[in-house]
Amino acid sequence: MKSDWMRTRQTRYTAYATVYILIVIAVLVLANYLSNQYNKSFDSTANKQFSLSDQTFKVIRNLKQDVNLTYFDRQSNFSGAGGAKDLLDRYAAVSNKVHVNYIDPVKKPEIARQAGVRTAGTIVVETAGRKQEAKGLTEEDVTGALIRAVKGNERNVCVVQGSGEHSLDETGASGISVVKQLLEGNNYKTQALNLLRKPEIGKECTVLLVAGPKLDYVEPVVTAIKTYIEGGGRALFTLDPPLQLKGDQVGENQLLADQLGAWGVNPQKDHLFPLEERLQMVSALTKRMKNVTVESYAGLTVQFVRRRKAITILRGLRNLTDLDYEFRVALTNRRVAQVETVFIMTREEFGFTSSSLIKQIVMMGGDPKQLEGLLPKPAIERLVYYRDKQIGPFAQKPREETA
Repeated sequence: MKSDWMRTRQTRYTAYATVYILIVIAVLVLANYLSNQYNKSFDSTANKQFSLSDQTFKVIRNLKQDVNLTYFDRQSNFSGAGGAKDLLDRYAAVSNKVHVNYIDPVKKPEIARQAGVRTAGTIVVETAGRKQEAKGLTEEDVTGALIRAVKGNERNVCVVQGSGEHSLDETGASGISVVKQLLEGNNYKTQALNLLRKPEIGKECTVLLVAGPKLDYVEPVVTAIKTYIEGGGRALFTLDPPLQLKGDQVGENQLLADQLGAWGVNPQKDHLFPLEERLQMVSALTKRMKNVTVESYAGLTVQFVRRRKAITILRGLRNLTDLDYEFRVALTNRRVAQVETVFIMTREEFGFTSSSLIKQIVMMGGDPKQLEGLLPKPAIERLVYYRDKQIGPFAQKPREETA
């Protein structure tokens, strides 16, 4: 009887031990599975020097398909502080859609050749049959290649050349190489475009950059730019002021200036007040007009008109100079967007009011309060405030003339 009880008790203990062992094994297996599926690490440094940026996190979290990050280098260079493994494993830790591979091109030269790798330390990003090479071993470079591979299309900035424009490759005072660095850092590619040889801008140009031409553009060049922009293209113009010196000359580029004017862009204009303040002043002047809303916009006026589903543009005329300019703009808007323009003549006392003239008066020490009748009260108050606080251009003292 006692022997049976002992055997029963031993059997029970053996069963309990077996169950406990099975539970421990199951927990370990589950933990191992979860660690593989959701590999997480925590950065306790104050400046998060071992963490990916918020932008990179957002890009990885939004991945819809698997991505392979392959690093080609000697096996001895895979690990180590600040090495490729330290960086790329952070990408894999964010999402199980990111897969990291380390290939030694010496041991596996065929794989390196297939990937088009020529130098050690190369990172290749592949997804959905598309492949991009990172420009370097930094988070910015890897994330940039990841974005290009996911989007599957290149963003090109076409830089107009051939008429003395500033060069993206020149590092001197007249060069703008820093612009090229910023563009490439934001996943844009740059390419030169000589419109004198071939006055045509292709669809591969995401943005057109006209960087301070010294020589006047001929009509075919301006026509090519006009066709590109009015066909939906985007452009950035930076123009140097006309200059006539013995060693340096910058043309007026009248054809280009006229075309910009037809689009409502005046290179001679420069806003004194920030956009927010201009909106506030106009809103204050029209607050009693229940059917008037004040908005700002960027781009072509006709594009804004389309978005607002308007059919007419209302423009004011002060004199014959305004009429000549506005007439050309109105004809262009009618042809491009089938939008009509209605003109209203100003009162006689405002016939020669000019924002440029007013700014010159105040900048040269004139009293803004003497402009009452030419400017609304909110504008005069802001001019006085800017002058008294020495804000913006008022921080520069008027030049003294010498006899």
